[in-house]
Amino acid sequence: IMANKPRDPIATTPAPAHPRAPSRHRVMVEYMGLLRKAAGQPQETFLVPVGTTVQDILSLVREKHGDSLRAYAFDNQGELLPNIHLFLNDDDMPEEDWGKPIPRRGQLSLLLMMHPIEGG
Repeated sequence: IMANKPRDPIATTPAPAHPRAPSRHRVMVEYMGLLRKAAGQPQETFLVPVGTTVQDILSLVREKHGDSLRAYAFDNQGELLPNIHLFLNDDDMPEEDWGKPIPRRGQLSLLLMMHPIEGG
């Protein structure tokens, strides 16, 4: 009969957390519909500080693409138009959450929703 060997304490001890968490992470922005054409690309990735919010990303997008995207997505004050919907990791993101930090591995999708045509 074999006796149970004592477990190696080093092998069973979890590795300590890294003392310095990364201070930056990547956020992918996906442009859908007409916004893809206006941005000139289907998606792009921004390397941003941890704690960056959706509002911060929208400012980066506005600065980078200027007038080409402004006509479709932003008003004269630089605010996102109401027919643009934001999704974070495929979940609809209400405007009250735009000030919250984007999680790591965040994918922000901008979708231009066309207004229904009214007629009579």
